[in-house]
Amino acid sequence: MNKQWTKNTFIIMTAATLTINTVMVSKADGWTETENGWHYEENGRYTTSAWKKGQSGLYYLGDNGKLMTASWITDGDKTYYVNSEGLRVKNSWVYNKPWNDSTEKNQYWYYFDQNGEMMTGKQQIGDKKYFFSSTGEMMTGWITYSDNEAEYLTDEVSSDDTYYCLEDGSRASGWLKLESPDSEDSSEKEYWYNFKSSGMIRRNTKTSIGDHDFCFDEQGRMIDGWAYKTVDDTYIKVDENTDKALLDTYSNDVSRYYYCGEEDLGVLQKEIWLSIVPPGLNGDPDEDTSWYYFDKRGKIMTAAKATSSEATPSNASRMTEVRGVDTKGKYDLAGGDDDLIHARLEKINNIYYLFNSKGEIIDGLLYIYNKDGSFQLKEGYYYFGSKSSRSTGKVKLENDATEYDYYFSKKREKGYSEGQGVTGVYDGKLYYKGLAVTADEDTKYKLIYIPELVKTNNTGLYIVDEAGKVKTGGLTSEMYDGSKYRIKKLGSGYQIFHVDGDTKEETELHEDDADLTLDFMEPGLI
Repeated sequence: MNKQWTKNTFIIMTAATLTINTVMVSKADGWTETENGWHYEENGRYTTSAWKKGQSGLYYLGDNGKLMTASWITDGDKTYYVNSEGLRVKNSWVYNKPWNDSTEKNQYWYYFDQNGEMMTGKQQIGDKKYFFSSTGEMMTGWITYSDNEAEYLTDEVSSDDTYYCLEDGSRASGWLKLESPDSEDSSEKEYWYNFKSSGMIRRNTKTSIGDHDFCFDEQGRMIDGWAYKTVDDTYIKVDENTDKALLDTYSNDVSRYYYCGEEDLGVLQKEIWLSIVPPGLNGDPDEDTSWYYFDKRGKIMTAAKATSSEATPSNASRMTEVRGVDTKGKYDLAGGDDDLIHARLEKINNIYYLFNSKGEIIDGLLYIYNKDGSFQLKEGYYYFGSKSSRSTGKVKLENDATEYDYYFSKKREKGYSEGQGVTGVYDGKLYYKGLAVTADEDTKYKLIYIPELVKTNNTGLYIVDEAGKVKTGGLTSEMYDGSKYRIKKLGSGYQIFHVDGDTKEETELHEDDADLTLDFMEPGLI
């Protein structure tokens, strides 16, 4: 490896240089060479167990007075190393067997500072940081560091003071894909981890890195797929194995869920529509997906109840309750307790959508309640159809191979909210609460009475045909019994007469004569 090559090369170069130091020692006062090696003589005696200066630096005399070479030196609570020429090593790497275990055959890297002291703990060497054990060995891999002591980590990550050192010993920062520290063999799964510029692991957090946000669990593993923030402010990955985080069984507070992209991506998804399998459900991606929208904070757009700090009039105006229409072409609603849906209306890219408390889109033909008037849409029928967005204008809906015409207000006018089912004549057809009113196939025409439309100049009576077209004047065609209707324009409405098929006698019709009266404040439940 590069670092090892660099360090070995340095030692070779150092050894070559120190060949000259013997000469320097010999020229220094007090140094003498005998057949047993170099000694330092002082006051007629050899110095023992002490450091002495030579022209190139400090040298150590052993307890027999002989110059120590290529040896570990323990002096008080300090540890040093002298090279093959006996010179104390300074500002240098040494690759050697441990100083405290003569039986150890493995060699390790050690570093000695400007005073020649062996370094331990966390140290900066050049522009890099390293960790050394309490016995001076340079450390690689997973490490914890606290109280000025570095230790290897072989259990799960449980502390912020966790680091990773590369093969050359330098402390890592940024992204690394690694086996977890408690892995027992090299076949274990690898995970993405991120280390700050300080080298500390990012764990149990949602944080910005570069241009994106990421979630990390308690062990520092980047979370992909669904992430959940617990009430204890910890982050966990949600999958089929994390039962406690299943949406239906653990928490209905969808605001705690985030989606961090596909496997190995990990990027928190924001301001985006996604069709994905709900959290915790190991379903078929082609069959069990739901549409979700994630806002600029990465939170699911949901109808979850606001916190006290969020319970503003603006938020209240977006929350309401809705029911689905039980059968298209009819007014009755699905009336079960579970059919009443707490909903949120939200405008995304100038299009309105409804979301339920699980963050899923609510679509179809709906009745929106607004009893206290706080919701921004008036109470009535709405259709969220094309791509689940709110529909306006003419809409055809099918049920049992029969098509029904609906009309939803194109804009906010005439007392209607945009998208609300209208009552009245639009484009020649009569509608009541959005549904076109038609005659039966066996009658050709039907007399309709709508009290809501009664005014000074409007009787509220209408003749419609099988297509829902309003007859606006003159005689209708003959009905199956030979009779006809005559329609006379009256202000904004009509006077309607029945013409007998035999006598041709005309009788003015009133509300009590209507074939169908449409008048209800709130639809019934089925």
